Amino acid sequence: MTSAFYDLNVLLDPDAATEGDIRALAEAVWQLGFQALALNTVVSGRADATQHACRHRAAADAIVQEWNARRGVHADVSVLQLQRPVRILHRLTLRAEDTGDLVSLHEAVGVAGSYDIVAVEPANEKMLQQVLQMDSVDLISVDMGKRAPFQMRRTHWHACESRGLSVELCMAATLARDATARRHALQNGVALTERSGGGQRCVLTSGASTVMGTRGPRDLANVAMTLFGMSSAAGMAAVSTNAERVAQRGISRRLTGAKGVRMLEEEGEQCEWR
Repeated sequence: MTSAFYDLNVLLDPDAATEGDIRALAEAVWQLGFQALALNTVVSGRADATQHACRHRAAADAIVQEWNARRGVHADVSVLQLQRPVRILHRLTLRAEDTGDLVSLHEAVGVAGSYDIVAVEPANEKMLQQVLQMDSVDLISVDMGKRAPFQMRRTHWHACESRGLSVELCMAATLARDATARRHALQNGVALTERSGGGQRCVLTSGASTVMGTRGPRDLANVAMTLFGMSSAAGMAAVSTNAERVAQRGISRRLTGAKGVRMLEEEGEQCEWR
């Protein structure tokens, strides 16, 4: 069976979203061919253990169970079957302006531990350098629709590789109505693709917040191939194996409290979904 497809950025407002909203988004993403999606909660500034702990997990689990049962798919991935079970992951993205924001992520241990994926969007190169030293982060996010506040140099990509980190290229800005946002998305996408060696350690996501904003895995890969210069293989890996690596890293972080992430990756251990 080929690798599963992942959309690791389906935006969710935790305060306003209802179970119906989650169901509509999840079913739209699954119908487009993804087997897993990550509901993304974005926090600007300090992470707070009370305000930002993961919500909606019970509702999401019920939606997954119902969808798998409707299709006659067993939730146990070890069972031989023609179709994969679908999953909903939960992601936190911290927009880090200063060191204090990153410190808050460390201090609010329960916050990071309640999410399957923890991403950081660094506001400047100093923040990027610090993120590259953190075992509690699974994914580096870049605001594709704005002028890049720093350039990801080859040394940064080497650091990502040694730390087991990946970089997200959110494709929403490539389809924005704002011409400036589209131009920045094109420039950023080309630069990141070139400096990553053709898209290695890159993850493509939709950044969808509505059903109309969802895109299929091959659509995302084709846009990256056409606009950013990724090869067909790299584009497909960016929505499958690369994204799965991020999810596996998140499992390792949660099981070991971040301390064993690199060790598990180096030993090549395969963790079961929790």
